[in-house]
Amino acid sequence: MTTPILLPLQISITSDTICPFCFIGLRKLERALKSSDSIRLASFSHLSGPPTGKGEGGGVKLVPRVRFLPFQLDPTLPKDHAVSKRETYKKKFGEGRVEMMERMMIERGREVGIEFSYGGPIRSTLKSHRLIEKSFQKGGSEAQLKVINSLFRAYFEKEADPGSDDLLSRVAEEEGIFETHEQAIAFLESRECLQEVEKGFMISRLKGISGVPHFELEVLKPIKDDSPSNANNHGWFQAVKDPDHEDRLLARAEVGGAQETETFLDVFEKLLQRAVQNLGGQQGLSKLQQQQPQESGQDSLAEQAPSCDLQGKGLC
Repeated sequence: MTTPILLPLQISITSDTICPFCFIGLRKLERALKSSDSIRLASFSHLSGPPTGKGEGGGVKLVPRVRFLPFQLDPTLPKDHAVSKRETYKKKFGEGRVEMMERMMIERGREVGIEFSYGGPIRSTLKSHRLIEKSFQKGGSEAQLKVINSLFRAYFEKEADPGSDDLLSRVAEEEGIFETHEQAIAFLESRECLQEVEKGFMISRLKGISGVPHFELEVLKPIKDDSPSNANNHGWFQAVKDPDHEDRLLARAEVGGAQETETFLDVFEKLLQRAVQNLGGQQGLSKLQQQQPQESGQDSLAEQAPSCDLQGKGLC
C-alpha cells in the first residue's frame, strides 16, 4: 500500500460550554472527519467505530487536530451560584417562544444523537473554560476533546450545573486531567489558566466573532518535529503562531455556525486541493514525500449556519 503524504490540519473551534449549536456543530464535524476521504484520523479515539471514508489509502491526506478556544455568550451569569436555566430563558425570550425553541433544539439534537434536556441550572462558564484550557495543556487535542464532550453531555443531556466544582472536578478526574479529586478542586479554586482564558475572550472579540461555534481550519506544511501521528503532541498545534506560521500555511477556511456534515466534507476537499496547488503540484509533493518520515494560497472558504450569538439566539 502506498504511504500517504500527511499534512497537518489545525481546526480551531471558538465555543462556549452552554451553547447547544456548539455541541451540534462538534457532532457534525466529527461525522465529517470520520467519513471524509481527505482525512487520516491519527487520533480521535472517542469516535465509535472505524472511519467510513478512504483516509487510510495513499496520496495526500489531512491529519486533524482540534483545539477549542473560549467564548462567553453571557458574561453576566453568576459565578458563585446557579440559576434556573428555563426561567433564565423565559425572562430573555418569553414563555411561548422558549417552548417553541426547546422543541426545535430537541429535534435538531436528535438528528446527531444528542438528547437535549432544558431543565436544570445554568451559571458562568468561566471555570469550565479554565478546565478546557488546562486539559489542552495537559494532554493536547485528545484530552481536550474528552473533557468538552463530557461537559456537553453533562450539561445538555443530564441537566448538570455547568460551573459547579462538583461537576468540573469529577470530569477532570475521570478524564485524567488530575489524579485526585483534591488536585482538581485546588485547580478550580485557584486562578490557574485564567489569564489564558481571558486572553482568548479578547482575541475572539478582536476577530469580530459574535456567534459560536466558529471554525478556523488551516493546512500547514509539516515540519520534522510535529509528527501528526502523535496524539499527545500538543506542541504540534500552534496555538501561539510561530514566526514561520505564514510560510507554512498552505490553505485556510473559516466556517461559521453548526454546518451540515456535507459542508465540512466539501471544505476538507477544497482545502486539500488548494494545499496541493500551493505546494507546487506533483513536483512539490514529491519533494515533500522525500522529507517526510514514513508512517503506517490562503483562500477563505466562508460559510454560515445556525449558531448562538451574544443576543442569545438558539436558547444559549
